[in-house]
Amino acid sequence: MMKEIQAERGGALVLAALVVMSMISSMLFKDTEVNEKDYSVMPFPAYYTENPQNIPQIDEINSAMPFNCKVEWPQGWTLSEDPGDVNWPVGELYTPLYIYDENNTPVGYIGFNVFEPVEGEVSDSEYHKTVWPALRLGSTAVWDPFTPVLTGFASQIGIVDIEYMDYTQAEGKSRAEVPHIITNGILAYDTGLKTYVGIAFMPGVMTRDQAIELAMTVRLYAA
Repeated sequence: MMKEIQAERGGALVLAALVVMSMISSMLFKDTEVNEKDYSVMPFPAYYTENPQNIPQIDEINSAMPFNCKVEWPQGWTLSEDPGDVNWPVGELYTPLYIYDENNTPVGYIGFNVFEPVEGEVSDSEYHKTVWPALRLGSTAVWDPFTPVLTGFASQIGIVDIEYMDYTQAEGKSRAEVPHIITNGILAYDTGLKTYVGIAFMPGVMTRDQAIELAMTVRLYAA
């Protein structure tokens, strides 16, 4: 009889120990999940842009239709509103989020802008030219040519070449004397959302094939 009681007590102690270990494990994993932030879904506008001079374009950005952009970033990449002391590529994109790799090395940024869809028949191969003229025809940066990799009923996603003036070496030089930097990026638009997103990579970060692979993961949708 005593042996049976001792066996029951021993079994109860083992069961209690297992329960405690399970609770501790759950708490540890729960804390890890809380601390891990999902950077793959980004709301835009990402934040409010101060506009003390009442610039109409900034007001338009602040009042833009909220939407989400989803990108399957490489493992370890994180986003921040802080640009740090980095000479980022040039592009007319708003509420940028700056992208860093697992070593906290700057790899690029993502931002957005708005547009008014044109009326009339425009082919898929030419429509993007009506969306981001400020990027295609900029005086300090040119995002062109654009190569689509995904085309939907109201959207298009693709890669783009980026050439911009090295503004860190512009002082005391004419425009023709300022060196140019070449890199690449991703562009995506949606006529229903009336918005587009641009990603500019630091020079040498992304090969063409890697940019295409990442572009295939980009999605824009209403918030």
